[in-house]
Amino acid sequence: MKKNFYIKNVFKVFKNKLSEKTYEEKLLAYNENYSKITGVVKDILGNPIENAVIKVMSNNYEPLIYTSTDKNGFYSFDNIMPDEIYIIFCIAKGMKLSEKERFLIKRGETFNINFILENDSSINLGIVIGNLEDKHTGEIIKNATIELNSMTENVKNIQAITYANDSGRYVFTEIPKGEYSLKINSFGYKEEVLDVAVNENNEIISIKNELIASTENLLGTVSGIITNKHNMPINRADVILYRIESDNTLTPIDFTKTNESGVYLFINVPIGNYKVESNLIEKVIYELP
Repeated sequence: MKKNFYIKNVFKVFKNKLSEKTYEEKLLAYNENYSKITGVVKDILGNPIENAVIKVMSNNYEPLIYTSTDKNGFYSFDNIMPDEIYIIFCIAKGMKLSEKERFLIKRGETFNINFILENDSSINLGIVIGNLEDKHTGEIIKNATIELNSMTENVKNIQAITYANDSGRYVFTEIPKGEYSLKINSFGYKEEVLDVAVNENNEIISIKNELIASTENLLGTVSGIITNKHNMPINRADVILYRIESDNTLTPIDFTKTNESGVYLFINVPIGNYKVESNLIEKVIYELP
């Protein structure tokens, strides 16, 4: 039974695979009555655009075929498989991408689609792309805050703020020519400020930022509760924080008092081993922020 079931299913998969055809293979089945798509591409002033690219995709945005216009802005697709839904796009250098609504083309039909392309003003603007890494470990730094600033008469103007993604990458787009500064902040690292200049149209600036870990940002807290022998909290108890040295000697580094609930809290404590003493010797709870 298992053997027959296996053979049956293998045959089914094999049959399905054979039935899958590419767009070109489907076209071969239509040796006549092909459909056509033609059109002209112009700018907003009515001038034909040469070397504009027109691309036809399936209803699911699968790329199928593409062509380019001649000196008169004319293009033509002569072998279009009929009875299918298509999407068509057009773009040219310095122009915005144009998309037409989905359309169904019938067998033997010549479908005329013209495009009027608009100038893309952002084409003359710059792009800044950065990648954040730990300078010493090379690890990716994500969720950092990056601020793009310009300077006008010694006054800083925030142009944009973004964040590093899970790959440590950030992007600023549509940046006019000029001089800027980037300010990068990430928890556990020193702030980094660097200058960047966009000098050319459509310039792409790639930056590798290596951040340095900050010991100041690695400070933690020590907290706990002081109680008496009946496990009742002691208000305003004296609490001393000791650092345990490598030879196990104790060095007092901070002092505080408990609140009404017997709670004490030491902040800005560097990483290390500690002991707390008060009315009772208390177990230390060390936490990073």
